[in-house]
Amino acid sequence: DYLATESTREMAYTVLLEHALSERER
Repeated sequence: DYLATESTREMAYTVLLEHALSERER
């Protein structure tokens, strides 16, 4: 359960980071 939560959080963080970067480049 802990591993799953950690993986999901990391994935969500990566998505947010990519979104922020794309928004900044626009």
